[in-house]
Amino acid sequence: MTDERSIFRGDDGEPALADCAVLFLDLLGTAGPRGDADVLEHLRRTKAAVHRARGDVRDADGGTERLRRATWFSDNLNVFYGATDQAGAVEALDALIRDVSFLQLGFLIEDLVARGAIALDRFYADEEFLYGPALDRAVLLEKTRARYPRVVLDEASIAVARRSSCTRHGGMDTWQSLLCVDNADGAVFVDYLGALRASPDDLNLWGSILVAHRHLIETGLRRYDGIAGLEEKYRWLAGYHSYFVGRHDSLLRHDKDPAELIVECSRPMGSFAPFDVA
Repeated sequence: MTDERSIFRGDDGEPALADCAVLFLDLLGTAGPRGDADVLEHLRRTKAAVHRARGDVRDADGGTERLRRATWFSDNLNVFYGATDQAGAVEALDALIRDVSFLQLGFLIEDLVARGAIALDRFYADEEFLYGPALDRAVLLEKTRARYPRVVLDEASIAVARRSSCTRHGGMDTWQSLLCVDNADGAVFVDYLGALRASPDDLNLWGSILVAHRHLIETGLRRYDGIAGLEEKYRWLAGYHSYFVGRHDSLLRHDKDPAELIVECSRPMGSFAPFDVA
């Protein structure tokens, strides 16, 4: 992968923009007045989720520390990888999409959901400063295209995904197979539950994650029923959850009845399909 220590310096040693894959992620449900106890509890859960995600990424990569360039500010997260050529862009998106999958699963276990976007463009970062069109676009898409608890891709990232050949990452699926399409609006987003396919024989893990996912969604559906702008997020999650369970029905039924994993939602949102690289 591109040396991130040098890509932001020009030949003259001055700061320079570089092509990067950039993630902007926003934890949802944390706005509004909160007392000290709530703030500290949220901090504990967030740190636990990130720690778990880092461990999962290291296990998948044989010890590589993927999230070493993560920067938190309030409830927002920025992660980037250098992408100075076509091969670098493929590698950067591969790493970032896997990071996102493990992050969202880590948040799930702490009853947190996130929304965000990935953009491929010029970017600059140092220990104190983040800047550039890639970050600007990721922030904009998080507010506009993402809409629901999902991490969407910008057009440049989607183009790389379509042009790149699919190669397996160790024993894991290709990174393109961790992408999904929302047929309702055409948005391409990270299929974070798809990270479970890295452990195809561990059906206990599948069951525990899907039960936790179902519980989080059903709790949100009851809590925000009738509250515009909030209930839709959980109705969308209900649709995505049911899509994933239905897609892996034949595998799940070896352990339990998939019907037991379906979210109880009278009006789930969304129609989904795997990302097509053809």
